[in-house]
Amino acid sequence: MYIYIINQFYNCQSKEYTNYSTHTKVAIIAEAILYKLWTRIRKARYWKGKWWKNCNERRENMSDYKLTMRGIHHVYKNKVGDETEAIKLINLNVMEGEFLAIVGASGCGKSTLLNIMCGMIDPSEGEVLVEGKNIKSEKIKIGYISQSDTLLPWRNIESNVALGLEIEGMPKKERLQKAREMMKMSGLSGFEKKYPYELSGGMKKRAVIIRALAQNPDI
Repeated sequence: MYIYIINQFYNCQSKEYTNYSTHTKVAIIAEAILYKLWTRIRKARYWKGKWWKNCNERRENMSDYKLTMRGIHHVYKNKVGDETEAIKLINLNVMEGEFLAIVGASGCGKSTLLNIMCGMIDPSEGEVLVEGKNIKSEKIKIGYISQSDTLLPWRNIESNVALGLEIEGMPKKERLQKAREMMKMSGLSGFEKKYPYELSGGMKKRAVIIRALAQNPDI
């Protein structure tokens, strides 16, 4: 803009404007500057309008995504009021059939993000949507496998795998049949009546995974 003003000033010093009074030259320069400003304002309005249009289109197409996280921010508070910021301004969209890996250093907030993603904890700010609907407003099945071993030690492996189906209210015969099918698929056939302490770490983790998959989760 400064270069443009200087250019207009030198134009007014040319022979074409020699006979013009100073006031006329100032008016010519002012008119040229105002025209330039108006042109820029029109361009700004155009791009702003286009930007809002794109935003609205993205909002309308939000249901095209299987999972959406918008403006997720979470802070942990202890009893004395001290705050620890776990995650800040997370935005992501996951399509149907897409695999998403969250990679980061220890303590960077991966588990917090997953806990928010599956609805176990509420974020300090932001929202989680599944197919465009708030995760809290719909009954959505999300299979979640934690880092720690979550098999119940007083249940055998078969009944551990069938636990989720039992909570859903599936009849005992059907859920145990489903559990056996899942165990066969994962190479745990023959360990139905064993207890968690009798399995290796890898076998226990497989049991936890198929327990989540047995419910046929949406995510």
